[in-house]
Amino acid sequence: ANKVKREDILFLLENFKGLLVVDEAYIDFSDEPSFTTELDRFPNLLVMQTFSKAWGLASLRLGMAFASEELIRILNKIKPPYNISGLTQETVLAAIKDKAKVDRMIQDILAERE
Repeated sequence: ANKVKREDILFLLENFKGLLVVDEAYIDFSDEPSFTTELDRFPNLLVMQTFSKAWGLASLRLGMAFASEELIRILNKIKPPYNISGLTQETVLAAIKDKAKVDRMIQDILAERE
């Protein structure tokens, strides 16, 4: 596997006072829980996820950031005001409504990986 051990990331979170960004682009294919479950414990944690991998929507170039309210406020100050197109929003909303399809695709990919 090509992933950082969870305990190593927790060690950094507990001992590093700067911003720590965790890239969870492949979290849907992992047996580990998302670090979004740790946001209340670590105000210096920023978790990034994407619709590119499991959702099969790479061409949308759309991701998500999960963090404390304070960090999200800072990020909102530096992003363009209309950074997500209407078409991208419509496509993602349609995909979210069919989460069962995504779950089936994830299971198929995991089975093929075996």
